[in-house]
This record gives sequence, C-alpha cells and structure tokens, in this order.
Amino acid sequence: WCPACKQEMPQLLDLAERGVRLVGINYKDTRDKGLEFMAEFGNHFEVNIFDPEGNLGFELGVYGAPETFLVDRDGIIRYHHTGYIDPRDVRDVILPEVQKWQ
Repeated sequence: WCPACKQEMPQLLDLAERGVRLVGINYKDTRDKGLEFMAEFGNHFEVNIFDPEGNLGFELGVYGAPETFLVDRDGIIRYHHTGYIDPRDVRDVILPEVQKWQ
C-alpha cells in the first residue's frame, strides 16, 4: 500500500467517527493485501469493494491512489479529491462539502 494511503487513514477514521459513511475500494490489489491493510490500520468502511483490475477506478477517472470522491444520497459525485487527505482538507474542504447536503 502506498505511503499516502497509510497517512490518510487517521483522517478517514475521523470522518467515520463524525458520521460520514465511507466506502473503500481495494483498487488494483489482491483481496489478501486489502484485508492485511485493514487489519493493520482499521476498517472504517461500511462497504469494501474489490476492484482488482481497476475497472471501477477507470470508470471513475482514477489515475493514482489515493483518490476520494464525495457522493451525495442520490449517487451524484459532488467532489473529487486527488491525493492524500490531510487534517486541513478534512476541516476546510471535506466536512463543509458534506454539510452542504445534510
């Protein structure tokens, strides 16, 4: 797993603790490695999608990990973040975006 994915896990835990529902995508990896990652860093996701070939990632326009999409209740992508999510991103971008549709 990439260092940036590991770095952003505390921010994802923070979001989950604030009630933001998370869906994880095991992108271009094996199921076993995804399970190992969650055993080490925690599983804060309500759903985990296995995408070994990257097909879903391709459809979403992913070009590098990590990438984060904020999706509203209607399934509309409202925000796309490329790269590591740091605490400032959570405070200044992610939470304000989520609050717009609650």
